[in-house]
Amino acid sequence: EPVLIAVLLTDQNRPAAVVNAFANGSAELIPLESIPVPPGRALEIWTIPEANGRPISVGVLDTVRSMQLNLGQAPGLRQSHVLAISIEPSGGSPTGQPTGPVIMKGTAAAAL
Repeated sequence: EPVLIAVLLTDQNRPAAVVNAFANGSAELIPLESIPVPPGRALEIWTIPEANGRPISVGVLDTVRSMQLNLGQAPGLRQSHVLAISIEPSGGSPTGQPTGPVIMKGTAAAAL
């Protein structure tokens, strides 16, 4: 069972994906709807551990699917961490920071 959950919302406040974080430190992304990925682009998942903090990439998707997130470089997910998905060049951001538009985001909260 997840200990934290984040519902990622679009700009229209529509739920588009869920991130579940587990006690063992793993996390998974579960899309709730189809997200168009333009040709030659990818979706990159970011965690932002603190307000005005630097985003840390935790995964890149060429097609929308459920996936395990790579939390190796990110501090453990906690309540109030922001998770976001941006559109980036194929393979992910060349700068290590978001370069494309953020298409959805949400804040981690304790799972009920």
